[in-house]
Amino acid sequence: MKRFTKAPIWLWISSFFIAACFATPIVYIVVRNISEGSNAIDALFSSHTLSPLLNTLYLATSVTFATAILGTLLAWIIMRTDLPYARFWRIAVALPLVLPSFLAGIALLDAFRPGGIVPEILEPLGLGMPPVIDGFWGSFIALTLVTYPY
Repeated sequence: MKRFTKAPIWLWISSFFIAACFATPIVYIVVRNISEGSNAIDALFSSHTLSPLLNTLYLATSVTFATAILGTLLAWIIMRTDLPYARFWRIAVALPLVLPSFLAGIALLDAFRPGGIVPEILEPLGLGMPPVIDGFWGSFIALTLVTYPY
């Protein structure tokens, strides 16, 4: 059986410091809500808070299912079929891992906006403007395309 050695004291101190830095804002919010006698429970379950929370849960659930299906399908196609240029596709499918998700989201929004690169390419071909990517479906598409490799 393998024995674990004790961690050095400097590791404990630095870990505690980092944890304290992350916990400070949360502790501040809790203490402030308790000390001022605010009605945090009512605010938490008000329609102003509940509606965005439900929208976020709906988006997270939708993106989770879509990325699970897309990621599994792409992995199966690349690994189990005789796909031409298989090595290229293995690398191309993993590219969203390289780019931070917020940058990829901004790039997608910028590419599809009026005057962006996608309308500039589609207009000479006579295909017109692509649909505006915003709201739920814009978020769904951007998040799915950015997070499917995970």
